[in-house]
Amino acid sequence: MFNYLKPYIGNMELTGNRFFPVSTQDIEDAEKRLGYKFPPQLRVFYDELGDGSFQHNHDLSITDNSFSSCVLHPKEIADIKLLGYESGQILPSVKFAEDEMPVFEVDGGDMFFVMKPQSKNPNAIYRDMGQGILEESLERFIWRLYYESPLYYMKDWGKTEDA
Repeated sequence: MFNYLKPYIGNMELTGNRFFPVSTQDIEDAEKRLGYKFPPQLRVFYDELGDGSFQHNHDLSITDNSFSSCVLHPKEIADIKLLGYESGQILPSVKFAEDEMPVFEVDGGDMFFVMKPQSKNPNAIYRDMGQGILEESLERFIWRLYYESPLYYMKDWGKTEDA
C-alpha cells in the first residue's frame, strides 16, 4: 500500500522524508493501553514503514523544512490520548474528543490530524477540533502528502465538511 515510501526507511538526512521501523510489540502495547485496535490502514503503515516525517514531495519540487509534519509513533499516540498535556507532547490548549485519536502532528504539538478508530470509517483522516473530514482514507492522505505536497492541506485549512 505504501511501497513508494520504502526508500525513505532509515533515511538519516536532516532534510527529507524519513521513516523508522515500529515493532509489532510497540503497536500491540499501545493498542492495549488505549483499549482498542488502530485503524487497519494505520496498522499497514506501521508494518510497512514505521513512524516518521514528510518534508518533500515525490519529485523534490516542493520542500518545506519549516514545519515538522509527522506520523506519530504508537507509543506517542497512547501517551497523548491517555496523558494529554502531561505527556509532554502537546500544548495545554490541545484537546481531543473522546472518539478522536491523534495520528499526524503538524508543527510542534498544537495542530494534529486525527482518526476515529471506532467509527464507521476508521481509516478517514479528520482535521482536529471537529473541523470535519480531510480525507476518506489514510492511504489517500499519505499519497497526497507525497505526490502533491507535504503541506497540501494548508491551502484549504479552515474549510469544513460534514463528518
